[in-house]
Amino acid sequence: MSGRIFNNTRTASKLFFNSHKSTFVKASKALFTLSVATPIIYQLYKSTKQNVEIHAEENHVNDQSVSTRLQKAGQAFNTEQETPIIRIVITGGPCAGKSSAMIKLSERLKSLGFEVFIVTEVATLLVTSGVRLNTPDATWEQMIQNESVLLRTKMALEDGLVDIAKASKKPTIILCDRGVMDSRAFLDDNSWHALLDMNTWTTTKLRDSRYDCVIHMVTAALGAEKHYTLTNNEARKESPEEAAEQDKRLRGAYVGHPNLYIVDNRSTVFEHKIQRVLDLVLHQVGQPRPINYRRKFLVKDADIHLEGNIPFQECEIEQVFLNSKSKNERTRIVKRGQLGVYNYTIYNTTISKDGNEEASVSRPISAKTYMSLMQQSDPDRVVTNKKLRSFVWENHYYELHMYQTPGHGQGVQVLSVEVEPSIFKEKGVDAMIPEFLKSTLDKDVTHSVYSSYDFAKRNKKNDV
Repeated sequence: MSGRIFNNTRTASKLFFNSHKSTFVKASKALFTLSVATPIIYQLYKSTKQNVEIHAEENHVNDQSVSTRLQKAGQAFNTEQETPIIRIVITGGPCAGKSSAMIKLSERLKSLGFEVFIVTEVATLLVTSGVRLNTPDATWEQMIQNESVLLRTKMALEDGLVDIAKASKKPTIILCDRGVMDSRAFLDDNSWHALLDMNTWTTTKLRDSRYDCVIHMVTAALGAEKHYTLTNNEARKESPEEAAEQDKRLRGAYVGHPNLYIVDNRSTVFEHKIQRVLDLVLHQVGQPRPINYRRKFLVKDADIHLEGNIPFQECEIEQVFLNSKSKNERTRIVKRGQLGVYNYTIYNTTISKDGNEEASVSRPISAKTYMSLMQQSDPDRVVTNKKLRSFVWENHYYELHMYQTPGHGQGVQVLSVEVEPSIFKEKGVDAMIPEFLKSTLDKDVTHSVYSSYDFAKRNKKNDV
């Protein structure tokens, strides 16, 4: 009798386990990720806290105008996240200068009054912990599982530091040594899609939702070949040719992100490259800069010429401008999506009185907040829609804006690119237009009315 009960119990247990197998597997994966990430998060928090305490006194007397501006903008946004927290990825090919840039960024941002947390490269953390990643004898299944653990650990680290930043209630910059999309550069399409399916992730969410800004530092193997070296990193094995190819794959993984910047090796002075990275980050957190950093060109039928010439990402954008009390301040909410997956952001831009400079900050919001803020739309402007195609050419990140709102710029195409004024002055318009789009160029419209803000202006005769 007791044997029968034991057998029945064992059978029932087996049936219960099989019916809930996927739940147990997910739970075990989550526990493993937490077991790896928790001590690392604690150590990161401990070291960051010590750094903050060391610099606290000097930060108090330093210029805090940037972080103050960000704090005020955050309050003005009236979103669900009260503490301004900005996540920035520093990525790039081998021997690009990432480590040096992270050190300089941390020092400068702390001097401006920000808390600064650094998420170190997770692959290195796991390897130094004794984990053997993707050994030569690893199967495809093991490789995908390892990559999955690596990404989940990285996300746990990043999210843990976000929670610490929220608790501190201080403006915080989280600098990430590489982002989750870096993995895309090392996987073929089938492996990447399998990784996404295993974890119910989407490319759009991983690429566009996790980070406020992505800065790609180009490897020295492209443009600064004599400075490419393997001596300062034991883990670096790539030849210059391999480094160049890896660099191109990495930047391609982030094409489509709304704030992707590429910092190349046009200057022979490495400190100039670091300064350009610093300037980009400072602008991202609200530092004013000349408007003509972003050049705009009116083009015709550029979408047709782009097809088949170069890889690009296309997304749909809906923009709503909100009521503003100042003519020099603009606030807009943006719904940006690809393949049915959407992200929502609010932007606050301040234009200088002479119209030559702008300071802008942005923050992610929820779909619920987006719908709520639509009730505060500017009555003098309509909701505008456009398609946006993003691509990289000659170390520059281009965006082709194709306006679609009837009566408000429908059919107009504007090509925009981020470029330093000194470089643009040196190269000129012709050099900044990709070869395959030169025949589409109409004129430079950087300082004219070809913008979403101007196209959204309500025409009282035609608009209801």
